[in-house]
Amino acid sequence: MAEELAVLNFVAGSLRRDRDLPVGEIWLRLAQVPFPSEGWRDLVIPVVAALTDGCLGVARGDPGPHEVHFLRGPYLLELEAQGANLKIRALRTDRNLGFVASAVTEWATFARQVLGAGVEVLLASEDAGTTTLDDERLAASVKSLRLAISAAG
Repeated sequence: MAEELAVLNFVAGSLRRDRDLPVGEIWLRLAQVPFPSEGWRDLVIPVVAALTDGCLGVARGDPGPHEVHFLRGPYLLELEAQGANLKIRALRTDRNLGFVASAVTEWATFARQVLGAGVEVLLASEDAGTTTLDDERLAASVKSLRLAISAAG
């Protein structure tokens, strides 16, 4: 069993409209390193949708790497299957290009975190009145991820 070194953080009460787009606090902690940074504010729905799609890709047999881009900065996550585990690499993509941190965790553990964040994001978006067409895509991905987690046992 892999140690839980990857923790996804979404602060539901942080969701606000910024230029008509839902922005909130979302970041990961990989082996005690916050990425992109603690309290990072970004377009949460596309970030969580990309995390969800990456987890689904692994569940469907595509080992990856699956890319997750943070949209308000030069930050990229790579999700890659390693057996029943998931390797998560955090990278910068600007002129300071390079490795920031990585962690290996159980796929199911991380997928449950992503599922929880997806549900929270959708509820927070509805409560804050920030829903967009991306909410529908995320809702479909969340439903598929829930089924994939159930099938994995």
